[in-house]
Amino acid sequence: MFGFKSKNVDESTRQAAHAGSWYPSSEKKLRSNLESYLSTPSNTPTFSQQSLPSSLTPSAIISPHAGYSYSGPTAGATYTLGLKSRLLNPSLPPLRTIYVLHPSHHVYVPGIAISDCSTIRTPLGDLTVDNQKQKQIGEQLTSLGVSVQTMSSKTDASEHSSEMQYPLIKHLIGDLPITIVPIMIGSASQSSLIGTVLSPHIFSPSSFTVISSDFCHWGNRFQYTPFIDSKKISQSITELDGEGMTEIERVSPGGFAEYIKRTSNTICGRCPIECFLQAAAIRVGEGKECVIKFVRYEKSSEVEDSNDSSVSYAGGVCYI
Repeated sequence: MFGFKSKNVDESTRQAAHAGSWYPSSEKKLRSNLESYLSTPSNTPTFSQQSLPSSLTPSAIISPHAGYSYSGPTAGATYTLGLKSRLLNPSLPPLRTIYVLHPSHHVYVPGIAISDCSTIRTPLGDLTVDNQKQKQIGEQLTSLGVSVQTMSSKTDASEHSSEMQYPLIKHLIGDLPITIVPIMIGSASQSSLIGTVLSPHIFSPSSFTVISSDFCHWGNRFQYTPFIDSKKISQSITELDGEGMTEIERVSPGGFAEYIKRTSNTICGRCPIECFLQAAAIRVGEGKECVIKFVRYEKSSEVEDSNDSSVSYAGGVCYI
């Protein structure tokens, strides 16, 4: 049952559990690293058929969530073309809410889970969670039969896919009165219902959305080794990821779901991505603009033999 329990100050704050390991805990060093990543140029994937829209507004991004030493350049280039560009446009309504749609790596979530915290701690300062919007979305989904759970601060803090987005967000928004709405999406079985509820929220003129996902996890340690007999494993991984990114650029939730079923590609944020595509498809069905463009792609390493491993990082921007 959806609801919020009373909690003390410590319980209401999501701690920066991965600071000092996945990214620097020092404010000075972290800001320096983030500025470096944010200056990373895009390297538009060759598969992409989209051009960067000049007349549309960045509304959402798909950003990786590995340790910054691996995913930082891809995340930085994506945030620069997405959130930073949106914040710097004076002709647009002020940004008030940032939704963070992220997967679950450690707990089973049959639908969605919402953080029990009202504050998110980062080495750069705190972010404020909009608990009212969380409650509203939770109640809307519950009324449609979608499972909605409330996470404890401990469960929330163990999940890196959300945390890796928070320092980048805080660095860019500074002290602006912008609230955060984190939503953990653990299943795509009801993606149509989730997308229907999310669409008016995330595509509001005063909203921005971050979808957190890495792409292919290849290697024995991930129990995913297609192309094992290929002499060009790394190229095959790129082509595999490119096929999925093409379905995303087409704003095709059905095509993306079929692609995941057929390939079993280990895209850890596949559920948030599919729910976002459902929300975007509603907008397209209403005759409104919605263009998704991937702007950077790279891998943690180039796989040369069966003993290697690799994780792919892809950055996409949604324009409306």
